[in-house]
This record gives sequence, C-alpha cells and structure tokens, in this order.
Amino acid sequence: RALDDEARAARPARGTRERLGGTGTVAVCTARELLAAGRTGAAVRAVSGLVDAPDGEVDPLVRVEAALVEACALVRPGARRLDAALRRALDLAAPERLARPFLSVAVHTLRPALVRAVAARRDELGERLRGMLDRAEGAPEPVPLVEPLTERELAILVVLPSMASNVEIAEDFFVSVNTVKAHLKSVYRKLGVSSRRDAVRRGRELGVVP
Repeated sequence: RALDDEARAARPARGTRERLGGTGTVAVCTARELLAAGRTGAAVRAVSGLVDAPDGEVDPLVRVEAALVEACALVRPGARRLDAALRRALDLAAPERLARPFLSVAVHTLRPALVRAVAARRDELGERLRGMLDRAEGAPEPVPLVEPLTERELAILVVLPSMASNVEIAEDFFVSVNTVKAHLKSVYRKLGVSSRRDAVRRGRELGVVP
C-alpha cells in the first residue's frame, strides 16, 4: 500500500490532467525545459508519441507544440530535417489556425527557418503568421531563467491558468497545502514575479506555459 501511495504522489491526479488537457501538456513543458538546458535528446524523448498519436487522443495544440519541440531539437549546423519538421508542425496547426505556438520564445531559434516555411504557405495560417512575425520583428526577447524550475514546480506552474485553488492543487498532487505554497513561492522567486497572473504571463513568455 505504501508503494501505491508513492506512485500516486509521483504523478498528477486525474483532475489535474483534465485541466491540463492531458499529460501531453506536462510532457511538452518538461521538454521545453530540457531544450533550454541543451538536452535535446531527452526533450525529444519527453514528447515521443505525441505527434503521431491517433486523432482524438492528443489535443491539437499539444500535438503542434510537440512537433515544435522536435523541430527545435534539429536547430544545429547541418540539420537538414529542420525545414521538413517545421512544415509538419505548420501542417498540424493549419486546420485550427494555431499560430501562437510558433511565436513562443521557446522557438525563437527557429525564426529564420520559420520565416522561410511561412513564406511558402498560401493558406490562412501562413498569412496570419507572416503578419505576426512582421510585427514581432525587433521585439526584445524575454530574459531566460537563471535557475531552472524543478519538475514539480513546472507541473504546478502549468496548472495555474486553470485558476485551481491551492487546496485543489494539493489534492491533485497528493501533497499538503503548505507544500504547494512552498512550491509557488519558489516558482515566483525563479520567475521574478509576485502573483499567479504574472507567473502565468512570464511562463508564457518563456514558452513553458501553453
């Protein structure tokens, strides 16, 4: 029974997973942290299976974000598959015109390749992204984190847009309310903010919150 309790405590409960739109969202956020740390192989493994999952099993936004993680992992000299990976991500995003993932700071290193890929598109998503990329030209990039978030801090940060209370978060993660408060205090400190709203905004700037 003790082992069962440990296993339950090691993962978010169903309520949290539903608010996150599935565990894929946590996987994508974890992968972004790994990319930021230079661990591209681990990042790709974190989202393994999300892009090719059967229709209906993964939220379209999560699928696009996972495809972008795979593309980001190819940003290195001589990465011939980068353009193909970006085209795939754009094709996945096109039906619902999901533009925001392509403007995240998490994919800023893709910009030259993204500009090329978007220029070749003649659909509504391409037109929308061309305008958004033009407006974003010259905008300052958010300052990256000096101290990375832990896996549990990241999971709690991703929950914040749902407006779940500290009590609800504690119940979902099988921890005490005081533990949640301690995690939030650490998250705020690392993000340089003092409120949930600012934490979500900063997380989105950094590309770790969808």
